[in-house]
Amino acid sequence: MSICGQVVDKKEAKKIRNKISRLLDSKCTGCSTRANNYKLKGQYEAYKYCNESCFIGKNLQELSKKIGNERDPIWTDDEVNYLLNHYQLYSIEHLSKRLERSPEAVEIKLKRLLDPRKKRKRVDAV
Repeated sequence: MSICGQVVDKKEAKKIRNKISRLLDSKCTGCSTRANNYKLKGQYEAYKYCNESCFIGKNLQELSKKIGNERDPIWTDDEVNYLLNHYQLYSIEHLSKRLERSPEAVEIKLKRLLDPRKKRKRVDAV
């Protein structure tokens, strides 16, 4: 694990994970802003607020980066629209190259988008 090229040992990584856990327990659990955003706007917007606007959320992201827990970038609306409008026309391999994501990531995203339990509107390409 590394911090900007520096190696983080297991002991340091454990300290960072414990700090993340303490922050989540003390600051995020019971957060009224997140709860209100979740009720009014849904899960995506609630977590988007936490990740983009909340000081604690940004701090959690920085801590996570230190131990190498960076996730793939969030799917943009344009990527989601491209996927929804082209998945029947092209192979997973083609879509993954076009979107610069792994075939596994494209398959997982597509399965989630097409999940019949979630109602999503298909957006026409402009």
